[in-house]
Amino acid sequence: MSRFQVLVAALTVAAFTVATIDDAHAGSSTVAEIPVQVGVGPTGNIFAGPTFEDDAVGWGGNLAGDQPVHTGLRLSVTAVIDADIIDDHPRLVPRNYRGMLRRAGEVRISPMVLGLIPSSLYLSPPIAEASAWGATWSIIGAGITLMNEPVRFSVNGRVITTLMYLNSPSASSPYFFARPGASIVLDLEVPVTDDFLISFGWSSKVHVPPQPLAGGVMEAGEFNEQSLWHFGQFYVQGHYRFPFRYDYGRQ
Repeated sequence: MSRFQVLVAALTVAAFTVATIDDAHAGSSTVAEIPVQVGVGPTGNIFAGPTFEDDAVGWGGNLAGDQPVHTGLRLSVTAVIDADIIDDHPRLVPRNYRGMLRRAGEVRISPMVLGLIPSSLYLSPPIAEASAWGATWSIIGAGITLMNEPVRFSVNGRVITTLMYLNSPSASSPYFFARPGASIVLDLEVPVTDDFLISFGWSSKVHVPPQPLAGGVMEAGEFNEQSLWHFGQFYVQGHYRFPFRYDYGRQ
């Protein structure tokens, strides 16, 4: 089974979780206890990107010179579907994908309604010469787990939207940033207990079109240090799991 098949299966579960399927287990209990994992933790955000000057490739930008790192919070809420849940409640999962998900071991699902909750908050007072206040929302995404044990390492891609107010010497004042984009997340999760986990990660957020530092939301800039388009984020998150009782027989 390829990782792409697991990905397709996970997306199908997200879409058909409320479905009921006629099978030999039709008379079994329709109340499932699904683990829900809630995560929160501090972030460091770098408003910088690749730079090209005199045929040399670097990393930085005008905003990074004003204040290298901006603080914030990272939030996440996911449901955890594993082989035990599929065995006890097969009607939660379309028949064609049960075997795939059992072999995958564990799949994380975030219902689209949770896209209303920001995945990142920018809460950065002027420690140096700049401040930033805003949020990024993850609209939809998918990922691949490259390692499950003894730690979990995953790669995720997401479609995002960011709204932010920035006060920085290199930007016009007031400077309001509003852009759609996409992000890539590398996440390493370490279990501490059955119900508590810690993750460490890096996220690169690319927004298009770039917004010039000397311009407004309706203006388009270039992918250089005179525009804001890339956010780098490193983070640490604590995750707590608790059971959620879901009666899928009422759907």
